Amino acid sequence: MNSLKTVERRPWDSINSLQVAFHDAWSEPGPQDSHSDSIFSHIPPAVSTLNLHLGYKEKIVAINNELHLHIPETVLTNLTTFTFSYDWNGTMMLKLLQSCTNVENLTLDFKGSFMEYEDTPFTQGAFQEGLLLPKVRTLHLDRMLPDIVYFLRALRTPSLVELHLSFYTEITDPVAFTDLAYIPDNFAAHVLSLVQRSGCQGSLRKFRLNSANIPNLQLTTILVNLPSLTHLTLDNTFFDPTPFGDITYVYSKAPQFLPCLEVFELLRLSPDFPHDDIQFFAISRRESREPPRSLKRLTMTFRTHTPPDLFDLVHTFKDAFPMETTFFAFVE
Repeated sequence: MNSLKTVERRPWDSINSLQVAFHDAWSEPGPQDSHSDSIFSHIPPAVSTLNLHLGYKEKIVAINNELHLHIPETVLTNLTTFTFSYDWNGTMMLKLLQSCTNVENLTLDFKGSFMEYEDTPFTQGAFQEGLLLPKVRTLHLDRMLPDIVYFLRALRTPSLVELHLSFYTEITDPVAFTDLAYIPDNFAAHVLSLVQRSGCQGSLRKFRLNSANIPNLQLTTILVNLPSLTHLTLDNTFFDPTPFGDITYVYSKAPQFLPCLEVFELLRLSPDFPHDDIQFFAISRRESREPPRSLKRLTMTFRTHTPPDLFDLVHTFKDAFPMETTFFAFVE
């Protein structure tokens, strides 16, 4: 197979979207070998969307003894959408990301594994100043272990509009949420450090949290400091809704609590989720004569296990929202 430098045009060179998945080891040149022999040097030059899924670190090391990955810089700089499923080495990931200067949609799947970093000047610099990803608008960190959220301190995303943080989970109990990730006490600090370092407080509009058990202090600290949010989604997330019924948060002018929120999604809730505080929050946004009055859609879905009285729930909210903008459902 010819390399990217070959003049002769290949039939697949016009491909602009590519998914590559390795479920086992492959022949990748070592650091002393020619990188042109890497399979990644054959990625078509027109590819702007790349989904790359690498095999688990333990399996690769067991076969090859070492971890090597050589993706040409020209491939990385051409990307506008990059999905990377990877559990090898944090420093290696950061070195790849530094070439992703045109990526707008970035998804990093940590596969429920710990991430180790090499103690090098490059790694230290990334965590001190943040690796600049100037065009990233959507950042999705998927299947994280709780400690992985520290990775946010290594990034700088001045154009960020959407931030999705999803934690690793295998089995979720329909009532007790026993398999959700317990959010560490420094979670809010890590999230806000990304926002502040990036200077994206004004551009960040959407925040989604998935499969987490988050303390009140961590959740409210994040939300109070993200006043530009228009979309908030808490999916498969255990939290105490009390702050949403606290007049101090809901009506306070300093700081305002989600003053621009238009879409509020609470998905896969426990059947016995206490909804009175959410009701107070929603009604206050509809009845207030002064801003904020931005809330346009509220979505709540519940797990199918001794479900609450749906008729009673709809009746509770119907005076606050037109029925066409309010959706209730039970999900598996």
